[in-house]
Amino acid sequence: MHDEALYADRVLRSGGDGYIMKQEDSDEIVYAIHDVLKGRIYVSEEVMESTQGVARRRQSEAESRPLDQLTDSELEILEMIGRGKSSREIALKLKISEGSVSASRSQLRGKLKLKDAKALLRYAVCWGEGDGN
Repeated sequence: MHDEALYADRVLRSGGDGYIMKQEDSDEIVYAIHDVLKGRIYVSEEVMESTQGVARRRQSEAESRPLDQLTDSELEILEMIGRGKSSREIALKLKISEGSVSASRSQLRGKLKLKDAKALLRYAVCWGEGDGN
């Protein structure tokens, strides 16, 4: 499972009116839609608790969370790497060149302070399973 709090934080900072997890039951989804239509901001309770924890950690660990430095496209590429996708598969899916994917892999290694492609793959797999930083 991916870090839902990270995604929720990005959605809300980008001007989103709410964030609900996919696994919420249908009644909760309907409630969230009604809330947003009334002009309120809705965030799943579980994500809200996690987001508050992220905010506290962010204050005390300002530079120790490298995922906060990644762009949305870098996160998407990291997720695909974790699923075992090749650079070619990622390029086709995102409609970018393989060279752009290779450049993103290098940027990811730099931002995440990883020494090589194997370390990036391990990190991506662990992050995708919910164990990443």
